[in-house]
Amino acid sequence: MTSSVVNGAIKPLPSRRQKPSRPPTNLCSTLTTWLVNNQIRILSQSRLLTLGMPLTVLSALAITHFTVPQEYTRQFFTLSHYNPSNQLYSKGPGDWPFVFTWVLIFTLLRAVFMRFLFTPFFNHFAPHPTRRSATRFAEQAWNVTYYSISFLVGLHIVRGSKHWNDIREVWSDYPQAEADMLFKAYYLVEMAFWAQQIFVLNIEARRKDHWQMFTHHLVTCTLIFMSYTYNQTKVGNVFLCVLDFSDILLSVHSLAAQTAPPSPEISRLICV
Repeated sequence: MTSSVVNGAIKPLPSRRQKPSRPPTNLCSTLTTWLVNNQIRILSQSRLLTLGMPLTVLSALAITHFTVPQEYTRQFFTLSHYNPSNQLYSKGPGDWPFVFTWVLIFTLLRAVFMRFLFTPFFNHFAPHPTRRSATRFAEQAWNVTYYSISFLVGLHIVRGSKHWNDIREVWSDYPQAEADMLFKAYYLVEMAFWAQQIFVLNIEARRKDHWQMFTHHLVTCTLIFMSYTYNQTKVGNVFLCVLDFSDILLSVHSLAAQTAPPSPEISRLICV
């Protein structure tokens, strides 16, 4: 009921306004909001990039690396477990600090590329730019950039291996406990990228396909981790090449959907 009759006159009743929802104040939501707002930090007047969360942690690690004995911090910046007798790298707990550093690097690069390159590009060239579509375009453009580089590196490794001409060779030389510098760096950087995907998926605004993407990233991280720790890295290399190539196609399709002009039906509805 929105009105009442008083002395023959109709008077509107005061509307019941819903109270604005308060932002969550628990520790988890506060930390999540802080992480989203501090992936990068920019001075609005000078447009200079200042220390956000990734740069702050990376700078602290670098300063510590040069001020304390470097055997404690070298693992964050270089590959560990080097075997000088055969010039190969084995696996061990020293690999995880290197992965952590690359998670921070990817968080920084993703935010910088999206903010300064892909979003301005979309807003300038898209026929109907919106904030939501610009964010979606920037995310997919970043994915295409990374997946393309990763696929080319992985394909280069496959082409130089014995299983390029014989897929059965992926099961040979088990256990594959050691690898050269390029192969080990490729594997750990891939692991860091997919771990970073889970990180940003859970700190940024959730979309309709949140749980599907979360499951996809979790399964991918599990496959990379298990193939690495169980010394089946040749299989993992082939798997990552296939996955990167398919993700390039999916991301390009999403880019096309964001940049395509609206259909005549949608345009007619907008005009009405």
